[in-house]
Amino acid sequence: MNVLIVDDEKIIIDSLHMILAESTLFKNIVQASDGSDACKKIDKLDFDLVVVDINMPKVDGLSVIKYIREKSGNNPEILLISGGFNHQNVQVASDFKIKHVLAKPFNAKKFVSKLTDIIQEIKNKNIAA
Repeated sequence: MNVLIVDDEKIIIDSLHMILAESTLFKNIVQASDGSDACKKIDKLDFDLVVVDINMPKVDGLSVIKYIREKSGNNPEILLISGGFNHQNVQVASDFKIKHVLAKPFNAKKFVSKLTDIIQEIKNKNIAA
């Protein structure tokens, strides 16, 4: 499986990368420090999971999700993370059928729990395909 981590905070990217690498389920763990970089990487590789922050410079996370839904050949699971959820962000996430959200700050245990749910959904989707 391929995963893309999109966040403008290096410590978040590094922490999530470490947790994902320990799971040994992901063949490629790709990082992007902003939404513009993420969209370029989405054009080059199909991802099974995209972990994306909402608030980033250049192109925000919601624009990345919109790009994925409109342009991506596959339909990856998306985990939306943010320290700034508001009514508008929640509505947009709902419009794009985002099922997985995690509010910052979160700890490794919460991330792993959410990741376990997402991996099961990916496996179920692959079985149904």
